[in-house]
Parts: sequence; C-alpha cells; structure tokens
Amino acid sequence: MSWFRDHYIQIRNTLIGVIMVAIVLFVWYGVGKYRERRAVEELAAMQTEQSSQLAAEETFPENAGSETLQTEEPAGDEPVLTQSEQLYLAGLNQKEQLIHQEDDTVVWQDKTYRRNSYMKAILCMGVDRSDTMTGTRKVGEAGQADGLFLIAQDTARNQIRILMIPRDTMTMINETDDEGNDLGWWLDHLTLAFGFGDGSTDSCERMTAAVSDLLCDLEIDHYLAVNTAVIADLNDAVGGVTVTIPTEGMEKKDPAFIMGSQVTLHGSQAEAFVRYRDIEKDNSAINRMDQHKEYIRQYFQTLQEKSREDSNIVPELFDRIQDYMVTDMDKAEYLKIAVDALSSSGLDDDSFYVLPGIGITTDRFDEYYVTFNQAIPMILQLFYRETAS
Repeated sequence: MSWFRDHYIQIRNTLIGVIMVAIVLFVWYGVGKYRERRAVEELAAMQTEQSSQLAAEETFPENAGSETLQTEEPAGDEPVLTQSEQLYLAGLNQKEQLIHQEDDTVVWQDKTYRRNSYMKAILCMGVDRSDTMTGTRKVGEAGQADGLFLIAQDTARNQIRILMIPRDTMTMINETDDEGNDLGWWLDHLTLAFGFGDGSTDSCERMTAAVSDLLCDLEIDHYLAVNTAVIADLNDAVGGVTVTIPTEGMEKKDPAFIMGSQVTLHGSQAEAFVRYRDIEKDNSAINRMDQHKEYIRQYFQTLQEKSREDSNIVPELFDRIQDYMVTDMDKAEYLKIAVDALSSSGLDDDSFYVLPGIGITTDRFDEYYVTFNQAIPMILQLFYRETAS
C-alpha cells in the first residue's frame, strides 16, 4: 500500500564506545519506520558534541529550499548520521528553542508572543481521490492530502495569507494498521496522515493534529478538505482560469503548457495544471507549488470579477461541491470566510508563504525537512503578536 513507506533509516550509535542506541523498528509488510517522538527526542538529547554541532543552526543555508546538507566526515569511530537523520535532529534542536509557557505565551529569542485572537488558522486539504467524500472509507482507501494550505485569516482586516506546506514534509503522524488500530506517532511523510483515517472527519482530525504538532503546537481553528476531482468543475464554473505556465517541461502533459505562455484552462486542463509534476525529477512536489500558487491567485482574481456580476456565485460554488468536501465549519462560517476574502484587496505574491525547509532525495523517496530557525519567525508573524515587555 502506497501510504505505508519504507524509510529504512536507523539512528546509529549515540554513546560512542559505550552503547548502541537504535530506534526500534516497527515492521509492517517488511517496511521499517522511525520510532516514536519520545525515542527520537531521547536520542537527540544523548547526541555527542560532534552530533550536536551537526544539529546547530549553521548547518542550514541562509536561503531554505531543496538543497543538500554539507557536513564534515567524522573522525575515527565517531557515529555517522545519514543526511535525513542530521536534518531531522537539527530541526528538533531548533524547534526546542521556542519555549511554551504556562500562561499560553511563547518565547522566541528573548521575546514573548501571544496568539493573535483576530487571526484564525484554517487548514485546507486537497485530497487525491476521484469519488465523493460522503461516508467513510477503509484505511488505505481514504486518499492522501496532495495539497496542503494553511489559511491565516485576519478577521479584523478581512485579509488572508496562505502558508503552503510541502506534501513530503517529514514529521510525526498518527498511524494505524489496516484494521484501524492505533499504532502511535511515527516519523513519516505528512501527506500520508490523511490516509490513516476514515476519509472523512477522522482523516481531517489526524491531519490537523499532525500540522498543529509540526507548527510548534499552533492551534488549528478549522479544517476543510476537498476532493481534487472538483477542480475541473470549479474551474469551468467561473468561465475558465487564465494562468502563466511557471514550470519547465509541462508541455509533456499538455502541448499548450509551454513555460512562460498564458493559457486559459478549461475542463481537465485545470486539474492537469494543478497536479502535474515530473516524477523523474527530485523534489518535484516542491517545485509544483509554483503551479498551486499561480492557480490559486488567478482563480481568486477571476472569482472576484465574477462575484461583481453575480453575488450568489460563492454559495453556488459550495453547493456544487457539497458531496466532495469535509469540514468542521457550518455553511455560514465558510461562506463568511469566502465573502470576506473576496471583499479584500486580493492575493498577490506577498500573500503566499512556503514553509521553509530543505528537500532531499533518498534511495526511495523525496523528503522535506523544515528549518525551524526560519519557520518559527514566519509562524509568529502570521498567527501571534509580541507582548509588551
């Protein structure tokens, strides 16, 4: 089953010359996985001075992206960590610098922050499935969250910002066996969290919990999951969407998709544009986010123009996709968010953020590791306010 991945990675010798500390491997169809967070944190705490240096902030480049971590070869019998292990442990080290206090404030670099009550966090998921989202599904049939966007809704200014989260982000997710029995939290690709649920509320709650944990225990106010099968319908409901092709090589999918050209998408072209990625290239899911950004921005602009002609278009769009969405909001809530957004000044390049990180390719999979020294200031900017000293 594609939602169970073989990470094959073991944390190696952490007490040099004294004891071998190995992450316990859970075997499911012969697939190795990382141990639970507690074990990894214990391992991080036991790192030698050399390993701690690997985890320091300076191991990351200033500009986050799909880059390769460069480290010096350890001398003698010192432990050798894989690149994935180095990046994950470095992230834990950075993440621990954000201090959560009992009064619900957080401290970062000697400054105190409190959650901005005007800012709502709404997790939006594009689920890779072709059927409706009514009822429930067995584990493994729920689909994956192929597109992940956290909307930062400023309820005071009727503005929104969009934090894009790469699907291949490596983080702790709550997994189950194929009977739905809880197996605890394991380090895996974030996109898979949805598939360990029932394809409905349970899947959304699992994904919400994983994203909250990833973003330093940020409280997620609401969620909305939409089946990617509705893309063509929503696209054509506004008369088509004109985009500029941002990615080289997309003509392999459609001859009209030549980089730099403008194309008005109709029908299945819309889904092809949003979902295309060259699987032969490393970190193609990260590069595809440029297509997501372009489509969201242009669809939003097109919808704004259409709403001036037809004030009922937004509720009509939601009515069209009722059977293809799952949300914990009532209709009045999500309609208000949509209407507030449409009444704002719109979306531009400054409206989009990408969760900073480093993308690597292992022998089997693409993996993306968040650089929290860059991500934490972004999270604080979007959802918190600095308190008076």
